[in-house]
Amino acid sequence: MITLKQIRDNKYQKPCEDSWSRLLKSCGKTKADDTVVTCEYLLDTLGIDDTMWVISNCIHGKKVKKRHMVADIAGRVLHIWEDWAKDHKPKHLDAPRKAVDAVRNGKVNDEILRGVDAAWEAAWDAAYAASRTADYAASRALDAADAARAASYATHNSDAAWAANAAAEADAGAGYDAERVEQKKIILTYFGE
Repeated sequence: MITLKQIRDNKYQKPCEDSWSRLLKSCGKTKADDTVVTCEYLLDTLGIDDTMWVISNCIHGKKVKKRHMVADIAGRVLHIWEDWAKDHKPKHLDAPRKAVDAVRNGKVNDEILRGVDAAWEAAWDAAYAASRTADYAASRALDAADAARAASYATHNSDAAWAANAAAEADAGAGYDAERVEQKKIILTYFGE
């Protein structure tokens, strides 16, 4: 739990004005005060990205919980990173998995963290990519849909092409929604009240 005032008075970075205005409005406020908001409320009101910003910037301490939360989120999408990295970043292919494993095994200390900066950056990128997992799935599905559309046009059957495209978009949307649900569960596991 955190107060509106603690969010607004964060010494490291101020919340973005759009999100801040939405939060105040949802609480029926015009300025920061001692109104308490939970992570669940933040998730429902502002979404995952802004809730992660509050956790990272406004909830002080709790390093271990934050690390485990990010490791759990990143762990869900490591396969996406690894599929991409084997062709684009083979030198760093296993760095995120090593960082996630180090967190999960309780073997993280400042020296290890300094040694795996690239891994943490990649793991954070993977955690952020979790919210974009559907985009990855969508691009694959839409590639298939485009192929179906091209084949369909070749046979003058555009109804089948549009049906394939609609199905691909629905699958991508369902994947995105499912991933967001899982991310919320992970966040609330660590920072739910």
